[in-house]
Amino acid sequence: SLFGMVMGKYLAALTVFAATLAVNSFNFFLLYRYGTPNGAVIAANVLGVFFLGAAFIAVGVFLSSVTENQLIVSSIAVIGILILLSFLADEIPVVWVRTVIDWFSVMSRYAPFTNGLLDISAIIYYVSFAAVFLFLTVRVYEKRRWS
Repeated sequence: SLFGMVMGKYLAALTVFAATLAVNSFNFFLLYRYGTPNGAVIAANVLGVFFLGAAFIAVGVFLSSVTENQLIVSSIAVIGILILLSFLADEIPVVWVRTVIDWFSVMSRYAPFTNGLLDISAIIYYVSFAAVFLFLTVRVYEKRRWS
């Protein structure tokens, strides 16, 4: 099915990302040799990076379904815009526009993880963000199939 194809592609990319994140996370064990770092902050950051990466991978899967060739340039551009949006929101003088941009910003949802907090609303946001883009990917393939 189309849903299975999209989920297979997404889960394969997510597995590769999670494996590289897990291997990279072994570096944090070296910190315990030279001091006493806060393990909750490290674990929350790794979990936050995982969910942020899962959302960005869903955007990449969607963009690869929209374009004919599988260039990652469009994915990098859109992800860069999503990241820059949170930094540019602080410079906007209109309060309600800044609030709306900050609410949709993927990086503002990551901020609690940097303090060692496990923010359930941010996790739900990232899972929903990924689900929306995966749903849109399936719709793109269905439209292409029937036209």
